Amino acid sequence: MKKFFVGAYRIRLEAYRIRIIAIIAALVVAAAFTTGCTEIDEVPKQQFEVSLRADITQSTLKVANDQWQPNDRIGLYMMPAKQPLSAALSANVQMSLQGDMLVSTPPVMYPETGSVDFIAYYPYQVVSAGGELTIPVPNLANQTAAVAQEILYSNNVTNQFPTDATVALNFKYALAKVTITVECSDLTPAEYANMTARFEGVYTQANMRLADGTFQYVGTKGNVAMRTIERTSTKAVFEALGIPMENGDIKMVFDYNGKTYQWLDNTDIEGGVHYIVKFESFSDNPIVERKQIKANASIDPRGEQFVTIGGGNGTEPSLRWLPKELNDDTQVFWSMEYDNQNRLSKAIVLVGVCTDSSVDGGEGECYEYYRTLIFTYVGNDLTKVAVSDEEENYEMTYTRNGNVITNSHHGERITVNNDGYPIRYERNGNIYEYEYTGGNVTKETYNYVGGSVSDEQVTTYKYDNQKSMFFNCTTPKWFMVTVFGPVHGTGANNVTEVNDGYEIMRYSYSYSIASGFPTQILMLSDSGGNVEIMGRINILYY
Repeated sequence: MKKFFVGAYRIRLEAYRIRIIAIIAALVVAAAFTTGCTEIDEVPKQQFEVSLRADITQSTLKVANDQWQPNDRIGLYMMPAKQPLSAALSANVQMSLQGDMLVSTPPVMYPETGSVDFIAYYPYQVVSAGGELTIPVPNLANQTAAVAQEILYSNNVTNQFPTDATVALNFKYALAKVTITVECSDLTPAEYANMTARFEGVYTQANMRLADGTFQYVGTKGNVAMRTIERTSTKAVFEALGIPMENGDIKMVFDYNGKTYQWLDNTDIEGGVHYIVKFESFSDNPIVERKQIKANASIDPRGEQFVTIGGGNGTEPSLRWLPKELNDDTQVFWSMEYDNQNRLSKAIVLVGVCTDSSVDGGEGECYEYYRTLIFTYVGNDLTKVAVSDEEENYEMTYTRNGNVITNSHHGERITVNNDGYPIRYERNGNIYEYEYTGGNVTKETYNYVGGSVSDEQVTTYKYDNQKSMFFNCTTPKWFMVTVFGPVHGTGANNVTEVNDGYEIMRYSYSYSIASGFPTQILMLSDSGGNVEIMGRINILYY
């Protein structure tokens, strides 16, 4: 028996069928787990000192070369798992950064028993009894002299049991950042020389609830004067931080040489997003790009949202938005081709094979090869997939009878609902059942003929609200879900969490211009609250 892997994805491959089980970084073979029963003598209880790390990968914290500054102060709460902030065992402890480690005097200690949740924020300040952090008002309202103070928040470590190992806090930006470049060819050097920029109709005061990182607005909406960070005879660049808002009528106002230009935008302003706006004309509507990048054990770099106003430069060319290639900058995992109806016509996937002895830690070997799938359609039905690789060549013929689809090659039986989504997949005694919400698999139950309820394996899926990479692909969903699996963007939206009861896999995404389609996937493994980056996958499109 062999174990199969595809690119950075650990899979179970039943002849041709690519089935996601978990994700690993590169082609690393995990050691097999064994279970047993061992008598353990009772030992005295031990308290461990909390050891926390706060790395930075990309940030503008204090605008200091993407690095924490020596002795930066962070506030820390430690609560019994799933308990509110008011039940904290350690409340608003002032932690100092020494290198990338958080320290305090005296040290924070884990409880003798039970697990805990952590919440942390930056910068440290006195917090109200209700656990609310005051957003500095003067910094936000007038940022002409300096961009406002960053606010950072972390709540990624939950259900953490006492350990002497270092636990990584993952900080996120709480505020939004806006950078505006004005580069209009019809403006004069004199107009650029005295140009100023401000926002109108935004909140400048709020409290952040540390329990969940949300905001409670204080007072009425006002203006934010932006800082000028670059000025030439042909260009002016402005920057500011802002409090997140939903459905706000926000004005960008520019005063220049006795003139005023206003641009009104009714949009959501999200924390942790860097909005990059370019005016090439003071007249046209914007084109928006979203990009959300996340990194564990660090400050999440802000996602970027690009806006070009006026002119044609810098806007994105028209795309079909069908995934062309998946890679990690060093290796191509998948490549796809489509017909004129946006259906898959050809797919090439990288397959890695390891013998059992290798998986079990023995002397087995691992190797890779590419597998090619060629698709044939009759009308709207997928009727045949030809499979070829260096080990075998065969054809799978599909026949549909009502809501049941069978495959002659493997004796598969797929039952679909009225929307064409598979609700039951059977092969060689293996049975998979699917439940859906909004076109996404939310629950998958696996069992086999003759198995008991205790043999069931249940996997649950959570999603964001952005389009999945295969959103525009019209290949039948019964094939996409049963062959490529829910993780690979075969639903309406992108999977953000996969929980099989043993391990939680998390995913975050970068998004591309205007379309909202993902262009990069960051994969994280969450085992008992210990989160580890497993890899990044780039998505290229037609």
